Amino acid sequence: MTTAKRLVSSLRRVAVPLGVMGLVLIVLTVASDLPPDARADFNVADPGACGFNPLTSSSLSDATAGANSDIMTTFDLLAPDCYYDTLVSFIPPKFGVAADADVADGAIVAELRAKVTLGLIGNACNNSLNVKFVMMDATTDTSNVMADAFKDINSDNIPDMMEDRDDDGLPDAVTSYPDFLTRIFPGATPRARLHGQMSVSGVVTSLSMLIFEPGTVLNTPARTITPDPSLGYPSVFILQTMGDPDAISRASPITDFCAPLETDVTSFGITRDNLCTDDGPTPPVCSPIGDFIEGVPGPGGTAPDESGVVYRTNPIVAGTYTPTWFAVSQRDADGDGYENSLDPCPFDADPSWDPRVGSFGTPQTGDSDGDRIPDGCDQSP
Repeated sequence: MTTAKRLVSSLRRVAVPLGVMGLVLIVLTVASDLPPDARADFNVADPGACGFNPLTSSSLSDATAGANSDIMTTFDLLAPDCYYDTLVSFIPPKFGVAADADVADGAIVAELRAKVTLGLIGNACNNSLNVKFVMMDATTDTSNVMADAFKDINSDNIPDMMEDRDDDGLPDAVTSYPDFLTRIFPGATPRARLHGQMSVSGVVTSLSMLIFEPGTVLNTPARTITPDPSLGYPSVFILQTMGDPDAISRASPITDFCAPLETDVTSFGITRDNLCTDDGPTPPVCSPIGDFIEGVPGPGGTAPDESGVVYRTNPIVAGTYTPTWFAVSQRDADGDGYENSLDPCPFDADPSWDPRVGSFGTPQTGDSDGDRIPDGCDQSP
């Protein structure tokens, strides 16, 4: 589908071909006389041919002007909407956003909880799983690049960047800049970077969040995003190496991601200590699998202690502030309502076949022989 859709910002219209996009506006109110969860939501979305209606919200743990408040945001997709391809959120420019130089690498700065839907080993995309990523501050030094970050040099099914190969209690992706990020965002250095990782259905999985200065042009391989500086700080999530033009396909039991998706992100107003960086022996909770290591928040008091640093600050003037989301769906080439990544027949419409039901060997509507290939393109239905 090559229909161009429009993203309307406060000062300009941006046309992006190939994909369905929506502009989501959330009102955050900062005032000393309102309850901490005071908020209102305004959602504008274009469902297009491939349904895509993101649901969002945003709130503050402390709505006092100038407070170091946690910021809570949600991003949800309902089935059978298509999955997102590009997702950029904007922190309003009047909020204080710490830079990498302000925070020690490895400090716990955010947490992402999600209820994801997966397809396993080519079966229906209907496996629901709760995940939690503890996000650590990570270096933005693009001169300290970790080459072949996803290489598995010791063949233990854990990419090198997710291991603690220098024994500092942190994944190497925190203290080095993974090379794939330089290919996804060529020429752009983020103001801050967050890294989290966990095991998802036995697959070690990383999540990166990059925060750029207002107005930063993002020349990604998929599209160029030229945001209005008045929108604030662009923030982008990267799961594994999604968006890397040089990514190498690897065998995995996870074969699909699809809606429904429920995501809750909390960015902390004040950093938290990371138990895993203590000078003593690494606690077992930090390293559940081999040399794979996660961040674990603690109350402080370890050496080093990364807690107590200001990470987010409300605007000093009470008022209403509007975060913005730029969301682009995955593509649906044949217009049957299923994104290409979920559709075994992306150029043959099969509206009667449902990728969220059935299993290998069980015939279903639109798949007469139960081989998970819709009849529309099955050479031997």
